[in-house]
Amino acid sequence: MCADIGVDHLIIESGDEATNQRDQSVLLDTFRGADNAPLQYDWRSKSEPLLWLADAVCAIAAELVIGNGEERYERLNETGLIEVVYVDMRRPRLPS
Repeated sequence: MCADIGVDHLIIESGDEATNQRDQSVLLDTFRGADNAPLQYDWRSKSEPLLWLADAVCAIAAELVIGNGEERYERLNETGLIEVVYVDMRRPRLPS
């Protein structure tokens, strides 16, 4: 989880109302049983340039995960601009 690697504020790209509701439901389900969320979170407009970078990195990671190639991922990884963090998504857990 993001909080496990030091993230203290999560910025989510705002979409349509249904998408925002789904995102909020996922966050609330993730933190259910915890006293409160271990990080702040809010939604921002698609016009925020840093969200464009996040979209690009996510697209590159998604290509790797679904097996559509490793070339862009390897180029990005070689720059040293990203840190690869492996998380076992099969065993979700609540924040400690």
